[in-house]
Amino acid sequence: MCIPNGMRRKELSLAVTKLGERIRGMVATKVAGANITMAVDGWSNTRHEKMVNVIALTGGKAYYVFVLH
Repeated sequence: MCIPNGMRRKELSLAVTKLGERIRGMVATKVAGANITMAVDGWSNTRHEKMVNVIALTGGKAYYVFVLH
């Protein structure tokens, strides 16, 4: 994604937050009422911190839910 010229850090942060909320809403709509399987995947990041992804699986697709750390 290209950052528009003149966009300040605070504006970028707000735009990304709004985009995340919109995408989260779209995912919630797609999995609402569906039979889902929850998957968990763990690893260590480059700082050697333990990370855990939680993913919803339905209709042959995987949807990122959140990450624990």
